[in-house]
Amino acid sequence: MKRATLCLLLALSACGPQDDNPLIAATDSQFLQAMDFRASDCYQALFAPERLRNASGQPVTPGAAAVTKGACIERVQSAAARAGISPAIVPKHLDDPRVQVRYAKLKATQ
Repeated sequence: MKRATLCLLLALSACGPQDDNPLIAATDSQFLQAMDFRASDCYQALFAPERLRNASGQPVTPGAAAVTKGACIERVQSAAARAGISPAIVPKHLDDPRVQVRYAKLKATQ
């Protein structure tokens, strides 16, 4: 009886509603693969554009920040697809404040 109850609970939880943000619904491993910025400026471009700097150390223009952010969004979209995250990532998913919180939490545990 206990085994049947446990199986029923697992089945019900698997059928429960997923988060509408695929980055939040992804496993920790998938999330980290998608958000692997390495040495790029993507963290700043996505989460702290005011900290973006050019090669001279000066703040970048809003236009340059937008170009960098666009490139970073494309990088995350490609990495998320390779990691098996579905549906496709769109800019509003990255603008979700929970993404930055999750990123910081997971990076702190590495």
